[in-house]
Amino acid sequence: MASLLHHLCLLLPFLPLSIFAQNNRNISQGDSFTAKRDTASWVSSPSGEFAFGFYRLPVPDTQLFLLAIWFDQIPEKTVVWFANRTNPVQRGSKVELTNDGSLVLYDHRGNVAWRAGGQISGRGRATSAAMRDTGEFVLTDISQYIWGSFLAPTDTILPDQVLELNSELRSRLTDTDFSIGRFMFRLLPGGNLVLRTISLNSEHEYEDYYSSGTDGYGYQLVFNQSGYIYIERRNEGPFNLTQPTNMVSYTGFYQRATLDSDGVFRQYIYPKEYPNDGGWKQAWTVMLSLPPDICNSGDVTIGSGICGFNSYCELDEDQRPVCKCPPGYSYLDQKYTFYGCKQDFAPQSCESGDSDAEKQFELKEMPYTNWPQCDYECLSPVNEDECREYCMNDCLCDVAVFSGTQCWKKKIPLSNGRRGRETRGKVLIKVAKSNHSSIPSLFPPDVSQRERDQSTKILIGSLLLGSSLFLNFLFLSAISVAVFFLYNRRELKHKLESSSFGMNLRSFTYKELEQVTDGRLDLLVENGQDALSDARRLERFVMVALWCIQDEPSLRPTMKTVTQIFLSCRILPAMSSHSNLLFLFLALLPLSSIAQTSNNISLGASLSSADENAPWVLSPNGDFAFGFYRLLDKKDLFLLAIWYAKIPQNTVIWSANGDNPVQKGSKVELTSDGELVLNDHQGQEIWKPSPQAVNASNGRVTSAAMLDTGNFVLKGSLNISYFWQTFNEPTDTILPTQVLEFSGKLSSRLTESNFSNGRFQLRLLNDGNLVLNTIGFPTERANDAYYVSNTYGSGFRVLFNESGYISILRRDGSLLNITQTSTGSPMDFYYRATLDFDGVFRQYRYPKPKQRNGETAENWSIISSIPRPTEICRVTPSKEGSGICGFNSYCRVGNNEERHTCECPDGYSFFDPNDKYKGCKQDHAVELRQACDLDKQRMGDVFEMIPIENTNWPLSDSELLTPYDEAQCSKACLEDCLCAVAISGGGCWKKKLPLSNGRMDPGEVGKALIKVLKQDRTQAGKRKKDQGSLILAGSILLGCSAFLNFLFLLGIPLSIYFSFHKKLLKAQPDSSMLAMNLRSFTYMELEEMTDGFKEELGRGSFATNGRLDMLVDHEEEALNDARKLNRLVMVAIWCIQEEPSLRPSMKKVTEMIEGAVEVAVPPDPSSFISKLLGRQLWSLTIWREFEAVVIEAARAEAGAVTKVKVVADLFESMKLYELRLVLSPRPVAAAIETGRAEAGAVTEATVEAVIIEGIRAEAGAVTEACGAL
Repeated sequence: MASLLHHLCLLLPFLPLSIFAQNNRNISQGDSFTAKRDTASWVSSPSGEFAFGFYRLPVPDTQLFLLAIWFDQIPEKTVVWFANRTNPVQRGSKVELTNDGSLVLYDHRGNVAWRAGGQISGRGRATSAAMRDTGEFVLTDISQYIWGSFLAPTDTILPDQVLELNSELRSRLTDTDFSIGRFMFRLLPGGNLVLRTISLNSEHEYEDYYSSGTDGYGYQLVFNQSGYIYIERRNEGPFNLTQPTNMVSYTGFYQRATLDSDGVFRQYIYPKEYPNDGGWKQAWTVMLSLPPDICNSGDVTIGSGICGFNSYCELDEDQRPVCKCPPGYSYLDQKYTFYGCKQDFAPQSCESGDSDAEKQFELKEMPYTNWPQCDYECLSPVNEDECREYCMNDCLCDVAVFSGTQCWKKKIPLSNGRRGRETRGKVLIKVAKSNHSSIPSLFPPDVSQRERDQSTKILIGSLLLGSSLFLNFLFLSAISVAVFFLYNRRELKHKLESSSFGMNLRSFTYKELEQVTDGRLDLLVENGQDALSDARRLERFVMVALWCIQDEPSLRPTMKTVTQIFLSCRILPAMSSHSNLLFLFLALLPLSSIAQTSNNISLGASLSSADENAPWVLSPNGDFAFGFYRLLDKKDLFLLAIWYAKIPQNTVIWSANGDNPVQKGSKVELTSDGELVLNDHQGQEIWKPSPQAVNASNGRVTSAAMLDTGNFVLKGSLNISYFWQTFNEPTDTILPTQVLEFSGKLSSRLTESNFSNGRFQLRLLNDGNLVLNTIGFPTERANDAYYVSNTYGSGFRVLFNESGYISILRRDGSLLNITQTSTGSPMDFYYRATLDFDGVFRQYRYPKPKQRNGETAENWSIISSIPRPTEICRVTPSKEGSGICGFNSYCRVGNNEERHTCECPDGYSFFDPNDKYKGCKQDHAVELRQACDLDKQRMGDVFEMIPIENTNWPLSDSELLTPYDEAQCSKACLEDCLCAVAISGGGCWKKKLPLSNGRMDPGEVGKALIKVLKQDRTQAGKRKKDQGSLILAGSILLGCSAFLNFLFLLGIPLSIYFSFHKKLLKAQPDSSMLAMNLRSFTYMELEEMTDGFKEELGRGSFATNGRLDMLVDHEEEALNDARKLNRLVMVAIWCIQEEPSLRPSMKKVTEMIEGAVEVAVPPDPSSFISKLLGRQLWSLTIWREFEAVVIEAARAEAGAVTKVKVVADLFESMKLYELRLVLSPRPVAAAIETGRAEAGAVTEATVEAVIIEGIRAEAGAVTEACGAL
């Protein structure tokens, strides 16, 4: 009965009699009302509670009016309805009920600003208008209702008002701005009541942040006189939005329900009398809020959320939402805080050389804060410190949220921001440190004014230059500066002359030699026959040295034989080729390396990395090798790996230390405890088998072996199964007979030549599905799969059988083939299946050596691919991670291509050109971030939009504008400072950064629009004005006689200065030469240092020999080197005595070299030399060999003593007077010059030092004597 009465009450207001009963004052056709100075009513309700007329907007210094309805008996004059919300009118505007029954609002110029009523089909034409006590303004004729304000609500409903299906309320922009706002309250056609955010640009409705859940049942929203707001439902009772405890007497309060500008639908009451019995304040009191906590009401995937982009929502003391900016950000518009925030500092640079992020930026904490629905990467499990580190070192990361053990990196612009005790997580926001926060704007506000100022400065400067006073000042200053430099220059002394370049040796850095020669020093003297001859002679010296240290005495040559070899009179057959020389060196290697060809490795065996691929063990059939594999692009680094040994490519199928290659000299060892351990060259442990992959039930390890299947195994003592095997720890490849169990996985390489773990994984999940997915570094958290086998609940293991088929074994025993195989016997082909670095799982085959012929290609051919290369760019996008390609790039597959490529859009470039899967960076990130300092008009002057056909980045939307065509979309993104990329096609999707899941495909209907910087935006204008300024300045300067005089007078001292400077300037040697080469002295310097050559050593055919040892006086190190040289030469002369009894034994040679035995002055060997070759041969031939000794000795001691000093001391100590007559200063000088020329080729000195050092390590001090020879 109560329900029936209630419905009757609802119908009563529509009865004609009730209409006429309320008409206290009617408006007739032809009546009008004009807006004057202040708010003024045209007509009031019978009770006087409501008024209809012109309401003056509370905007200072303006006189704008709305045609509105308001509460007229309260001080606030609260507006409940308004007609022209988007077009306020000025003073002098007029509203009129016209003769055709229309209610028309005219602006002050007489233009129609708004209209209602008129001829309505089925209702006739209005003849009068009235304001009712319910707060509704109506148009009626004699007998019926034509139009009323309740049919067109704005942001408020009143008691007795009903909202039908598809009716809506729209919020204001702000409390004082009645323009259409960002929120909608709507009863959908299905009966569901929702609250939504709206795009102000396109009116596009985003997801609900409140829903009544009455879809399919509701059909009407009612606000009754008792203050209840509820939804009428079909076949069910009303769905109450208000609670009975919130109800008050209708007669004692004004009531309204408004969708406020902050997006909350609130029910208010206001006491009609004050003071009152209930103690109610004379103000609007909130009785209902929907939703109660709007900041945490829900997340939207598109749009900014409750507040604008880059801001967050927080409830104040009155439980009203407030939009705030995080640290380092400020409001886009201080008046409209819900528009969002912009960054106040330049973003972190993504340039490879900029690695000082921690010096420029810091991460500030914001507890109980989050921006959900904008993640681009999730790292788990991590702690807070790791989360900080990962964000700080990622130039794409502006904000990270840490919660529990997870770290979410956020896309820009941020959306759905909220803060409150109920919010889980701590925000880590990257901001510039105080000393880097002041970044000047790249777009000054007034370019034209700046250019005018520059022109003014040029004009003033021109006039100053033309004035005599300023001219004299400049003239005197120039003279003073010139005199100062002339005086300062004369103080410089002892400059190296240009002749030093002809005498000194050029020193090269190790890096220069390595780059030029690629490790082959003979390339330095590629066309130098003399240098190559020196290299061959050096090789002969080394071979003699090796013969000298043979363990078998009978193999060691006599001193006479050694002498004959040195004099090129005899060449040992065994030493006539490089291969024999290498054989001698190999003989010095550890015995453990000899066991390379065996199929088993015993406990205690080891292998060290050398210059090339070094197999430790081969499979019995020789197909596979296990050992050290040298990286092709980094030849000094090695992997412990398995590779195909019989094919030229040496394709690697397994590696232990892909993430950490080792250097030359590293060692792998099967220890006596049975552990397989890889140590680097410093002895640090790099790798050993994972404990999870070890089968300890098979006893102790007894040996290791390389099997014909490509499996390297550790054999156990019980022979039940293998203790460990590489098949249980695959890297990126599986082979025939290999099995993947539950949780088994393959990890791709980073690039084709970089064996570090890459971005893709193939995994057999515990639920039986075989999946391919990208992973997040460094935690290897798997992102959404881009391939799924759909064997959920049935998959058991992955098999790669000997016939080349790869299949999933189901629990019922059936097989699901996931690849295809071509005709070809496993006896004829190698098979492998590899997860390649591009994310495609490919099966390959290669013809075995016996099958290679002209018809069979000698390379790996692809049998099948998962997914197909043409489809990988179209795989289902992942919500987290970058997708197939890196962030800000897109995946593209050309026609008939077997491998996709990753490319950067316009305005972006690769992080690493050698790793295009790493992603791209913005080329003008700073300019794009500072675009918010520009107005919309200047945006078009600075930026432009570049289209890219058939391109899209799904799942990165910040805003959707629809219906928008390409031109509208381009304009919307160009004028939005937070928009860098938009996609046009059936709408306009603005994108967040970094972009992810990029693809270019002919099937994509979208067109990407990229905002880029105009490179020539101001250059043309600047050139024009600069040219004008230069012409003006030039005219003034050249037209002034004073300036010409200034040029003439200034030219005189400048010409004198440069002339004198040119005489003083001498060739300076390269700084790199001074540290290692010989110092060349002028004659004056030597004369001054030796006190005029007072102490004469002797005379020769060329000149007098002065005592130059004073050059190194008091330098013990240099004198010790000289004495050592003397001792070496005397030992050498003892070794070549003709009389065998005079020649010392090798033991005594060692003792003499080490200084344990005194070296006596040897007899003059001239008699032996004369008898052997004659006096003339000594002059011509013996001299060359002795010259070599002198040159080599001088070269060895060149670090501290000049060559002239060394030769002088050598002659003095040896007392070879006869020899000194032959080796007069002129030949000595020639010998020194020869040594210098030979050393310039680098080859002999460098190679000799390396080889002799290696021999010395094995042979002890004997080597030194032979090396000196």
